[in-house]
Amino acid sequence: MDKLKFFENRIGLDISWYKQNSIDQIFSVPSSASSGFNAVLKNAGEIEKTGFEIMLTANPINTSGFNWDIQLNFAKNTNTVVALAQGVDNISLGGFTGASIRAVAGLPYATIFGKGFLRDDNGNLVISNDTNDTYGYGFPLADPEERAFGSATPDWTMGLRNTFSYE
Repeated sequence: MDKLKFFENRIGLDISWYKQNSIDQIFSVPSSASSGFNAVLKNAGEIEKTGFEIMLTANPINTSGFNWDIQLNFAKNTNTVVALAQGVDNISLGGFTGASIRAVAGLPYATIFGKGFLRDDNGNLVISNDTNDTYGYGFPLADPEERAFGSATPDWTMGLRNTFSYE
């Protein structure tokens, strides 16, 4: 962590970078139905967290009767599932019919899975031409295969705070 202050602490810059591996993450892991349970709580994962944060502070007005502080922060954090328990391919973290959020080794934590639109070999959407299909005619067909769409976590976050005080 580096903190820099300038002009009698009226402007500041704080930069942080981190990398941390968390092991033995506790997940509800699917189990064999013959056990009488559908899932068991287990230390079943390793997650690597990397990121950086930058904070810029300023005090543009500082008089005996009025003070204005500004704080701008930016953060980029990445969480990758390094490994899951032996025999566990993925762990459902939530979702609903047609889409789910999962932990899968090698992918970002909280990856969204679902079915997209069917495409031909050239990448074009395949459109239903079945005139007997009252609801689907003229619309794209659903892809029968599930795929990863990306992470549910934001690529970055940013915030701005203004603080005004007076006497």
